[in-house]
This record gives sequence, structure tokens and C-alpha cells, in this order.
Amino acid sequence: VINIRFSDLDQNFVLQVRNSVLYYREAATDPKADASLTLTKSMFLGLVGGQVSVLDMIKSDALKVDGSVLRLITFFSLLGASNDSFNIVTP
Repeated sequence: VINIRFSDLDQNFVLQVRNSVLYYREAATDPKADASLTLTKSMFLGLVGGQVSVLDMIKSDALKVDGSVLRLITFFSLLGASNDSFNIVTP
């Protein structure tokens, strides 16, 4: 579980991956979260869009991380590029 706070929008979201599906909800921060991020929405979009790596973001002063950095890196590594060239149903 990862908490995300968009500092520019004053919004909080809780993210969780279960069964290879990313779930999110706008809610107060989860006290049991593995990590909490504070960043701007544009920074987050650059992160999930692949323009910025998690390691580069963590090294910058533009991001505040509370909790486990290792769990954070593991979480975002799950959001890799999709492979849509496989057959869902085969004859």
C-alpha cells in the first residue's frame, strides 16, 4: 500500500496492487502503508509515464518519501510497460 499526496492539488490517494491490478481511492492516508509520497501531480505523471525513473525522483529534492524506499521502488517496478501482443483466448 502506497499513500500519495499531491501537494499542488491538496489531494490524497491510497494505491494498492492486488492480483496484478492497481486499485486506487481518494482517501485519507493509510497509517499501515509501506510508504508515503508527497509530490506534484505533474511529477507523478512523469514517473508513471516513464519520463522519470523512481531512483532519479528519490534522489531529487522535489519528492518527499516517508516509509520504506525499497517497498516504493518495488511498487513502481510493477508498473512496467504492458505486453499486449499475447493471445487472451487461443483456439
